[in-house]
Amino acid sequence: MISGHVLDSLAVLPHLWPGRWLDVGCGAGLPGIILALMRPEWTFVLLDSNSKKTSFVQQVKIELELHNVSITCTRVEAWQTGEKFDGIISRAFAETAKFVTLTRHLLNQEGRWVAMKGVPQQELERLPNDINVEQIIPLQVPGLAAARCLIMLKPT
Repeated sequence: MISGHVLDSLAVLPHLWPGRWLDVGCGAGLPGIILALMRPEWTFVLLDSNSKKTSFVQQVKIELELHNVSITCTRVEAWQTGEKFDGIISRAFAETAKFVTLTRHLLNQEGRWVAMKGVPQQELERLPNDINVEQIIPLQVPGLAAARCLIMLKPT
């Protein structure tokens, strides 16, 4: 639990930047809740279409008194917001190309996508032509033997 979820979520923190973040397909709130705890000056929206998951995350937000977090229960492709995001992160949401396609309308002009993955090579070959892989960062997660990396993507 600790290595596979909490430390995995913490491993991305040094590679992120201040701003407004969307954790799409947040599930139980990972990595969004962990990141919000560590960066209270940043803003996080945690989105999932499963109301049981978002109800749980809402309770976590209340219990931890996280004032920099909001939770939305809807399908990402149908969601609209007036203020776009500086970063959109995903841990276990979808294949990278689908992640980018479904969230494109939510990313601001200077924003980046951040996908937490294992070994992503085949997924990256299916990215839309107007998306560039900015960086692939290998991650070392203590106590986790699986390969992990962080894929930074940007529109051209």
